[in-house]
Amino acid sequence: MAEQEVQVSKRRSVFHSGELAIQSRLGVVDSMDSIGHERIRRHMPEQHREFFANLPFLVLGALDSAGHPWVTAAFGPPGFISSPDERTLHVGRSAMLKEQLNLDLRPAAKLGAIGIDPLKGRRNRVNGTIRASSDDGLLIAVEQSFGNCARHIHRRAPKWSLTSKPAAGSASIEITDHFTADAQKFIARADTFFIASRTQRITSNPNTGIDVSHRGGSAGFLEVLRDGRLRFPDYSGNKFFNTLGNIHDDGRVGLLFPDVGSNSAMLLTGHATINWNAGRSIDVAPHRIVFIRKWSSQAPE
Repeated sequence: MAEQEVQVSKRRSVFHSGELAIQSRLGVVDSMDSIGHERIRRHMPEQHREFFANLPFLVLGALDSAGHPWVTAAFGPPGFISSPDERTLHVGRSAMLKEQLNLDLRPAAKLGAIGIDPLKGRRNRVNGTIRASSDDGLLIAVEQSFGNCARHIHRRAPKWSLTSKPAAGSASIEITDHFTADAQKFIARADTFFIASRTQRITSNPNTGIDVSHRGGSAGFLEVLRDGRLRFPDYSGNKFFNTLGNIHDDGRVGLLFPDVGSNSAMLLTGHATINWNAGRSIDVAPHRIVFIRKWSSQAPE
């Protein structure tokens, strides 16, 4: 038994130092070591490959040329995402706003992705490296693959259909460095958003890079503070603490708020801190906010 414990303690963790720091603070390092090795894979299981192939959109976390994370997405008919093999994910559509956000989608760049089926309450994640990139899509080498539980997913049909380019004459884009009155109203009614975060150092190590995660709650769970920061609670999840670990390590984040009713969205990049005195909440000071109105009234081809 002692020999087994020594062997486990010496094996390489699937978590980086920031994630381990949060796990240690909350007393779950030992339990997460075992669970992490079991659930965080270097390949996609067959059920995940089938899951991605049936999605109408994929949420992506990517860095811009200055290293700031953004959340974007790619949209297409079911089948536009495929997996030639268990360690490769092909996205057959361009990422939304890749030029406007100056995203680094070159080969060898790190990328995070999350697929979500709100109607069925399923979500699965992939982190990896871009193997090939073109105007038609991305080929991703999978480095980490794992599922998330169904908690905080609002069960509804996935009708959000923003595309990489707006319908002619239909869209408007507003860029600010603070939350306008319209942006605050947008946030007040939001019950879902996605957050991308990154490690400070990015190397070939699969533990480093960028990650994107889903967050859900009741409308009003996000709050714009008087000083202009955005605050939201960190609800209990799988206890991997990927997002909190990245924030502890670096702090740069990107957020995406979809509005399925108006087919609009708000994106931002900024700096996040963990507020342990406010029930383990996250405070985000925005750096750049992109507000998209009526990007497209048509479903993607």
